[in-house]
Amino acid sequence: MFEFRLRILDVRECEGDSPSFLGIVEGLPEVPVHATSLEHAETALKPAFTDHLQCLQDRESTRIDLEDYPTVMIVRLQLSSQPS
Repeated sequence: MFEFRLRILDVRECEGDSPSFLGIVEGLPEVPVHATSLEHAETALKPAFTDHLQCLQDRESTRIDLEDYPTVMIVRLQLSSQPS
């Protein structure tokens, strides 16, 4: 199981500026959302993150052509959660 931290930042330049919020997923700067209300930032961030994860599952869109590079090492990485 993975846990992601969703943060909503108040990005107004000055205290008197109109509301401006930036929603981010910590560690994934490619999933930002901007909103003018805290509630909209929260509701927009969750589906944006879900869409990003679904895009990562599309093997063809994330495939890198590695045939032009020689393989110098192969390592197996296994992720598992430890029971608490």
